[in-house]
Amino acid sequence: MRPASQIRSRGFVRLLAGTLLVAALSCERGESPPDPLALTEDERFLVEAYVEVRGAETYLRQQPAVAESLFTRLEGTIDTLRVSNAIATVGRNPERWAVVFDEIEKRLREAPPAADSSKTHNP
Repeated sequence: MRPASQIRSRGFVRLLAGTLLVAALSCERGESPPDPLALTEDERFLVEAYVEVRGAETYLRQQPAVAESLFTRLEGTIDTLRVSNAIATVGRNPERWAVVFDEIEKRLREAPPAADSSKTHNP
């Protein structure tokens, strides 16, 4: 049986990942190439939050106590309202999803297992 805190942490990860997936799939994908402009501030915030959650998730199997500590910290520091607003903004311009996902993939390849959450804290 899993501790309630681990179940809660996994739920947080699934909620964030699921929200990103549903938002991306619900947008029509146009035939035009991705916008070549750099990420907006909100898009960078969204990418950073996602990478941090994924980084914490990497500890779940081998070091669940470390993962739980990271999830607890992220739960208190990631501004979920800002994440939701960023998802809604990107959803209004579906071509931007390609830019956001490209940056997420790039960051996941570069990121250490658990990224520092200092950039996605509540103001």
